[in-house]
Amino acid sequence: MIEKQDEQALERFFFALSQAMSDVSLGELLAFYHVPCVFVSNDEKTVCSNPEQITSRLTRLFEPCQKANAIQHNATVVHAMTLSDSILFAKVDWQICNDKNDVEFSCSTSYTLERGGEFGFDIIVSVIDEEERALDDMCSQMEAQ
Repeated sequence: MIEKQDEQALERFFFALSQAMSDVSLGELLAFYHVPCVFVSNDEKTVCSNPEQITSRLTRLFEPCQKANAIQHNATVVHAMTLSDSILFAKVDWQICNDKNDVEFSCSTSYTLERGGEFGFDIIVSVIDEEERALDDMCSQMEAQ
């Protein structure tokens, strides 16, 4: 478990992250990540050791859906725990909504975060396999329409 102040700080962090994800603002998204950081999925483990590599990985994640600028990401922190004085773990459920605010897909992403950064934390590790699948599925559906 975590202290109430950390819980509130995580909620603020993921709210701000969800806004940047919804805007598909790569420059703004970059501010949420620690350098270096790691992206983990079923297919790959990517260590990004500079801002350009992080931006490239975020582009690969979000680029297919940039044309669907009406997508809204909503985050709910479902589990969090303190790993050390400066490191926290959070599991976040995401709802990805269409332009009518109907939930199209849900997924979970796990994060390891370090205190600090512009938004109170920096993401060190993102486990994004479910998120990748959900975004791919949504993009496929949009292309089929």
